[in-house]
Amino acid sequence: MNKNLKFDQLSSIPVPVQTATYIPVPYTTMATLIRNSVENNNMSIFKESYNITKNGKQLISTITIKGKHPELNMMISYLNNYDKSRSIIIGIGSSVCICTNGMIIADFIFKHKHTGDVTRELVLFIKYAIQTMQQQHNKTITLMDTLKGITVSKRIQAELAGRLFIEYEIITATQLNIVKRQIEKPTFNYHNNNSIWDFYNHVTLSLKTTPPSKFIDRHMKFSNFITEEFLVK
Repeated sequence: MNKNLKFDQLSSIPVPVQTATYIPVPYTTMATLIRNSVENNNMSIFKESYNITKNGKQLISTITIKGKHPELNMMISYLNNYDKSRSIIIGIGSSVCICTNGMIIADFIFKHKHTGDVTRELVLFIKYAIQTMQQQHNKTITLMDTLKGITVSKRIQAELAGRLFIEYEIITATQLNIVKRQIEKPTFNYHNNNSIWDFYNHVTLSLKTTPPSKFIDRHMKFSNFITEEFLVK
């Protein structure tokens, strides 16, 4: 089952029993923590999605928060599960307004197994993340402006896409074809033809087809790749 739910439907998914080695965090609890923290910091949720997979055993959620920049909103993406298969993962980033592509910054990630003090650590991270979200967002805006100023040829873009597919395995063959089509005929006008910012969005557009359980990880690795290639001297 792969199904999009509304917030008030999350409680319909049965929560597994806690054991000595597994502490579940209810889907409703995690979503409520984020919603309340956003409200307490005088921010407003622009859009929220709750995608249930594996018969309710996994949840990937994206919360978009209205930002002050005309091109970028703020974003929280997270993975929670009831099948003990993965840690809880939260990524803080931004959403490109024109196409809703995501940008998840690798140094602002929470990852914790369903054990020990997971609930306490989760509460602390969400509180801190929301409080400092605007600062993080400002860094992303700076990153965007920097990428806009870096122009690359179609050949370089092809080489980068090939490396993302073959060397780093961040995109799949299907996603590589999506990137190719976007380079040749972009679906959206980012107003910076042949810039790394354009290429970044071509790739993140393709990453929308990533399985929910790998969504945050692939975005994080791609952001690392671009940073290391063009921003780290």
